[in-house]
Amino acid sequence: MRKFRFRFEKVLEVRETREKCSRSVFAQSLRLWRAERAALEAARVQHQEMLRAMAEARSGKSSLPVLLLEPGVRVSEARLLTQGARTAEAARQASQRRQELTCATRSRQVVEKLRDRRRRDHDYWQGWEEQKTVDEVALGVFARHRGQVL
Repeated sequence: MRKFRFRFEKVLEVRETREKCSRSVFAQSLRLWRAERAALEAARVQHQEMLRAMAEARSGKSSLPVLLLEPGVRVSEARLLTQGARTAEAARQASQRRQELTCATRSRQVVEKLRDRRRRDHDYWQGWEEQKTVDEVALGVFARHRGQVL
């Protein structure tokens, strides 16, 4: 029986490596996006606290004057906007990396399907050849017995 040999084994290895690299790059971009999202939430909480302190100062419940709090509110608002932009960019990068991973996975699957199809064809023809050999042996045995009976 001949051993199955897939001619595109190196292509499959390259595509598997490409998928593995794409998977690690996607995981890294996903971690970055999650960190940026956490930083955005922290900036949002800080901004809310500044707004609350400003509201208390305007209502007279706070001992801090409004003029001291206004720059802090502006800074926290600017930080919130820049962090929102960074989070959106990280989300866009993660989405792009996900598409690259999907493309690499599909590319690998195409070659795997080809390998499986070729393997099935090989197994079919190997079975056919084995059956042919068995039939020839059986025919020879039958012919010998038939010749002895007559």
